[in-house]
Amino acid sequence: MYFFTIETQVNNKRLYCIGFNYRKNNDFKDRSIAKFIGLETKQYKEILVQLGAIILYRECYFENKDDCEKCCNYLQELYGPIIKLAESI
Repeated sequence: MYFFTIETQVNNKRLYCIGFNYRKNNDFKDRSIAKFIGLETKQYKEILVQLGAIILYRECYFENKDDCEKCCNYLQELYGPIIKLAESI
């Protein structure tokens, strides 16, 4: 899996965000993930918001872990094959 759930705290509230793992490099910044999968940051955030994310401090977070995991699965299904193909080049 390239996309995974990260549990974090923002303003003493438990939230979840999307993490991204590619070739042993982990990232969780929306801008970095969007750039890697070939989207504008705004487009990437719109996808996450449609799937239940909220935006705090310029990053997307989920209040519900299940929603975050569903989003990870969605991103994996959509972008996983493209990433895997790129790895083989």
